[in-house]
Amino acid sequence: VTLLEASQDSVFILTFDKDKLYQRKYLNYDNQNHYELKVQVSDGIDSVVATISIEVLEAPALDPFVDPRNGEEYPLVAIGDKVWFAKNLNYDEGLGSKCIAQDCSTFGREYSIESALAGEFYDRFGNQGVCPDGFVIPIRPDFEDIRVYFEDQGTSSSLSYALKSTTGWGDKNGTNELGWNALNVKVDNNLNWNAATRFWSNSPEYG
Repeated sequence: VTLLEASQDSVFILTFDKDKLYQRKYLNYDNQNHYELKVQVSDGIDSVVATISIEVLEAPALDPFVDPRNGEEYPLVAIGDKVWFAKNLNYDEGLGSKCIAQDCSTFGREYSIESALAGEFYDRFGNQGVCPDGFVIPIRPDFEDIRVYFEDQGTSSSLSYALKSTTGWGDKNGTNELGWNALNVKVDNNLNWNAATRFWSNSPEYG
């Protein structure tokens, strides 16, 4: 299989298996959504040239979610087949959670295991806990799905930078290309400002 011509500046992986041509394209299209590529398939004797058109349709933006318990609004982001909050939870469950960096509005709240579960017994398949109806505390495979989705995009940046916000990290600002918008927060006295952020998982071995 020979790639003869391609529009835009993109990377293609083309493989030939028996009588089938498989294409996979990693797109960098900068507000353009139409591509054409020309391929030639040959068995050493005969060959055929085909032009393939690709139209990229962007998924519609998700409406923000409003927590009916306190009116707090959260932007949503779809990563793979899951929908995530793109802002830390800010709900006072009355079990000892506290504002991160004394700024609940910007950074949300810090929860202990007890306050995160909000009185539920631990379930390794997922707990709603302090989350509003329709959402759960993620389990380890949920975070692994983000990594797999990101790697499948073929991007050259690192996952940590793709998750981090574009400001607030000093000389380590992220690209936020996944829309997660992870903010730089001081979680406890053992972490310095501009150092890190952490997220709850429902899997004990994952933190």
